[in-house]
Amino acid sequence: MNVENANKAWYLLKMKSCVENVLGLMGSDTDLSVTVSVKEKGGNGRCVFLDKLAVSDMKDVLNSMKERVEEKLEEL
Repeated sequence: MNVENANKAWYLLKMKSCVENVLGLMGSDTDLSVTVSVKEKGGNGRCVFLDKLAVSDMKDVLNSMKERVEEKLEEL
């Protein structure tokens, strides 16, 4: 594995770990709140509070993201 691929793998592994940590915190509990913070470059941040339906969608998105990261890792 060359240095460039090693750096990509390291980045993807960190991303996968973060996603797994968030999913682990969320668990199967449906009575939780999630706050999403968004900040554009050079701008002010905004916070959004997600309801139960949005939290469920967020879990789906995170699981999909985890799968994509795993696929990219396999390619390396």
